[in-house]
Amino acid sequence: ALGHIADPLSPRPPTPSWRVCLNPAEPLGEPAAVSATVQRLTEVLCKRLTIANRGVRRLELALYRVSGGYAIGTGRVDTVTAGTNRASRDAGHLLRLIGEQLDRLPEPQPESFGADDQAIEFVTLTATVTEHLPAAQTSYAGGYIGDTSNASGLDRLIDRLAARLGGTNVVRFKGRESHLPEHAQTVTPVLRDRTILPFHPAPCPRPPRLLPRPEPVSAIAPVPDDPPLLFRWQRHSYHIVRAEGPERLAPEWW
Repeated sequence: ALGHIADPLSPRPPTPSWRVCLNPAEPLGEPAAVSATVQRLTEVLCKRLTIANRGVRRLELALYRVSGGYAIGTGRVDTVTAGTNRASRDAGHLLRLIGEQLDRLPEPQPESFGADDQAIEFVTLTATVTEHLPAAQTSYAGGYIGDTSNASGLDRLIDRLAARLGGTNVVRFKGRESHLPEHAQTVTPVLRDRTILPFHPAPCPRPPRLLPRPEPVSAIAPVPDDPPLLFRWQRHSYHIVRAEGPERLAPEWW
């Protein structure tokens, strides 16, 4: 804190714990060969994660192009990233997420496989973010106990939408402690934050929806401070059967 001892910072990021690599005998140029290589790496990574009871939250695929020199990785590097809504080690699901990103990469021309920045000489697949994912108990009739196919299908749909539209464009509502109805919820990216904070609603029931803009309402009450007996809204008259309140909504003290 005082600066008496040197504290050098290394620009190199720490080596990830979950990474699989493949150095093919010949550079990869055909899309089918690249897909087969990615499938092989994904299956190997998922098997290792299964043994360790871990699941993937974020994947990173790096394709090192031929540089024309002697050092691997000195040429162009194409990076593909994919995220999941929940921890997963389903090789088929992860392959679909990566495959949608691979389709956006420029395909090499058949006549230029030997040119620079075309063929792939080295491939790495890294699970940059993982979570604990214990094994699920299966039932005799098939499927998983305590888990429904609808929930699993929804998670896969969210992952595919995030892969196509971007991780920050798929959001969900998240409760927030506020007495103001318009501030009681906020939106957060699904892939970024899955934590659900405890939300304690107000003791009084809230209206199911709020009007986009205030509308005039005329009311009739015997005394100004008493609840109204009749009010008129949008050319219709409504008789009050039971009333509670009034409730004053003010800005939070903080």
